[in-house]
Amino acid sequence: MSDFVSGGMKGFLDYGIDLKLESIEEETYYINQMCDYFNKSSSYKAYVTGDRSFEIELDRNTPMMEVLIRESVLYVVPYTDD
Repeated sequence: MSDFVSGGMKGFLDYGIDLKLESIEEETYYINQMCDYFNKSSSYKAYVTGDRSFEIELDRNTPMMEVLIRESVLYVVPYTDD
């Protein structure tokens, strides 16, 4: 089971998730909504870093990952192995 899960996570990290959005405006809206939701629903802090990306930080000086959308594909870029 863990090979299936780790393989799925590797695929997600390598290829992202196609959201089937139709414009840059939709991508921008989606990323802003995700950032807002993350701030309201978790103990981590998220902040918008570009028109279609945001970072999540572990603490005030330690960014943990970046979430971005390009050409309708959602990517997560981890900065650490944790």
